[in-house]
Amino acid sequence: MQEKQISMVVLAGGASSRMGRDKSDLTIEGKTFLEMQIEKGKKLGISDILLSGYHGEKKYEYPIISDRFPGKGPLGGLEACFCKAKNPYCLVLGVDVPLVPADELAALIRQAQNSDEKAVILSHSGHEEPLMGVYRTELADAMLEEITQRKGAVFAFLRRNGYECYESQAPDWYFSNINDPETYKEIVRKHFK
Repeated sequence: MQEKQISMVVLAGGASSRMGRDKSDLTIEGKTFLEMQIEKGKKLGISDILLSGYHGEKKYEYPIISDRFPGKGPLGGLEACFCKAKNPYCLVLGVDVPLVPADELAALIRQAQNSDEKAVILSHSGHEEPLMGVYRTELADAMLEEITQRKGAVFAFLRRNGYECYESQAPDWYFSNINDPETYKEIVRKHFK
């Protein structure tokens, strides 16, 4: 998929309540989680990168998009960003999964480009990851309906609108969701020391 066809949304607006501080600004080997995700987008040739809900310390050259309907979780962030995205496809990546390899995302993008479904999400060892996926930006209207008329749950939305999975064979630790201090310390200790 050429860069002009795909935008990227980094979901960086969570409350970080379990972590106790903004996950976006946590670092591994001197790079913040958010920097790590932005670098992947750039490596994939994506120039239209949107930061959903980031309220951390650092300044970035990319637009920070606020939810139009606060308190609606990830789907609220995606809806606001999809309305601003410049391209028909959008790579979606949570900021708290900073270890996902760029080549896995490239394979995910390739599958999405050849899929009839409006969303392709990454799956590993039977775990489906809706916040590691490629969505068609035309889903913004359906997302708006989901967050204003229902609970706004991502999986309920996907089941209603259809999706398929890209099955990754990469080791599971690459997809670690780093949400609390214990997981953060453990990942750094095991893989980066």
